[in-house]
Amino acid sequence: MGTMTRRGTTRQSAAARAAAVLVLGALTVCAACGPTQASGASTTTDPGAAATNPRTPSAAGELAGVPAEYRATYRQLVSNLADLQQQDSAGAVDGPVGQTTMAGALEVADGNRGLGLLEPSTMSTVTATLDEFQSLHMTGVMLEVGYPMLLPTFPNSAAYLSFYEQVANQVHARSMTLLIELNPIFPNPQISSLHPDYAGLTVATYAAQQAEEAQIIVDDFHPTYLTLLDEPSTFAANLGLPIATPAGAVEVLGDELPGIDRGTTLLGAGIGTWENPAIERAIAMTGVNYLSVHVYPTGTRQIAALDQVTQIAAAAHKPLVEDETWLSKSNPDGRPGAGNAVVEQKIKDWSFWAPLDGQFLAAMTTYARDHGFAFVSPFSTDLFAGYLAWTPARDALTKGQVDRLAARVQLANLATGTLSSTAVAYRQAIDG
Repeated sequence: MGTMTRRGTTRQSAAARAAAVLVLGALTVCAACGPTQASGASTTTDPGAAATNPRTPSAAGELAGVPAEYRATYRQLVSNLADLQQQDSAGAVDGPVGQTTMAGALEVADGNRGLGLLEPSTMSTVTATLDEFQSLHMTGVMLEVGYPMLLPTFPNSAAYLSFYEQVANQVHARSMTLLIELNPIFPNPQISSLHPDYAGLTVATYAAQQAEEAQIIVDDFHPTYLTLLDEPSTFAANLGLPIATPAGAVEVLGDELPGIDRGTTLLGAGIGTWENPAIERAIAMTGVNYLSVHVYPTGTRQIAALDQVTQIAAAAHKPLVEDETWLSKSNPDGRPGAGNAVVEQKIKDWSFWAPLDGQFLAAMTTYARDHGFAFVSPFSTDLFAGYLAWTPARDALTKGQVDRLAARVQLANLATGTLSSTAVAYRQAIDG
């Protein structure tokens, strides 16, 4: 195992660092996680730099640190990454090419955290994380705000509005590009600390309410990008609405878009690569300013879908943003019905994945730049501050228990400016 890397400088005062650690109980480690509480000590290890030949992991080397139950997945990911890297070298499709904003998800401010956002120390961790992002040479931030948490009828909406205004002001003060996803809060208590009631919603009532919240975001936060629909199947499952088809996506966007005074904010929508590219094609024909794509599984079908989305955006002459991406472990090939969000967000913390995560971010950065993406944001950016060493005992823990252990390590490292090898790999990819 390698060692962690420390940033040369940090802009935090000692008091701010201490406050960042105090927010330990509020840190979320995924867009679909609730707040955590500090519990016990933990150690973190980092496997260091990525292997130079991703298709041939050595049993005496790279695979030696991988537990037996994860080796088949690890080998599959190695193969998938080799295919993605080969795709990078195959050349770009025709389309608008410009400077890509390299960003990261601000997970500590994710809407699914609910009341955890309002804890006094959370803002100090926001500041520390933005410092970390800038030290990695990122120039953008992805922020996931939950529907319907900003609507006046939702409990504590005024407090959430004030919190996000402060976050947006920090991002703008750093001259970073702000992208906001307006996503339904997860009703699953393992994923979100909030409990939204979606009973009785129709496509029309949802569209009207989301348009109302979108207007609040445009007027108060002034993002450059605002994504209204980014995983139609996830939205459909959470809301209980038929919007995971081309017609369904067009219907909800058709109801929403006319009701939003965009100002200078660009409105967008799109799919995950495991979904039907026909939905993206239909979205491209609506009044959105840009198209969105999420990339997690790296199987052949998903990479082919990414190519299709890229071509759809080019044909429609609309920018393409990759507002979420990370390397899926629970379902590397994106098989229908496989994988589980709760499992995924637990096992992603094991340190033996770090070399593959670094390779993935490097490959996706290359792909996005070669294909003229406007904006790219890795998702699981908590791992930039560290991983957890796997043990059989930890593997038997629940997701929430693993979250708490990981948060303890990550917040301590965030306070001292310590980076994982994945963070270093991303900075190197950004620097080109």
